[in-house]
Amino acid sequence: MPTTRTLALAVALLGLAAPAPATTVHVPADQPLISRAFNYADPGDTVLVAPGVYHELSLSPPEGVLLRGAGVSPEDVVIDGQGVHRVMILGGVGEDTVVENLTIRGGEVSDVGGNLYVLSSRAVFRDCVIENGRAPRGGGAYI
Repeated sequence: MPTTRTLALAVALLGLAAPAPATTVHVPADQPLISRAFNYADPGDTVLVAPGVYHELSLSPPEGVLLRGAGVSPEDVVIDGQGVHRVMILGGVGEDTVVENLTIRGGEVSDVGGNLYVLSSRAVFRDCVIENGRAPRGGGAYI
């Protein structure tokens, strides 16, 4: 027959095994930058970006994270590389990594994938606008 101490230990261990509930990291309310929000996002979480223009480079959404623009349309949330470098890189992520409802523009590189470089990934893009990227191959995206 289990003792009270054994039962308490079993309950404590079950609590450790339970997955944490999905959370939403708001940009810029919780974190000022999308890249910083990724540091706080775990698989199943959402990084929700408020309407505006964000000047960020080489963003790499983590595995299993939803990156979503909070605007009514993709044009409300813009990630703009300003011709400095690539905007987003996705490498080795699965279909549970989703980018939706935002505009990616203004990336520029001297090799491939001005705005997006997607390598060995099954990431999902929904309701996105990809525009004004520059590269010798794949100015908008190189997949």
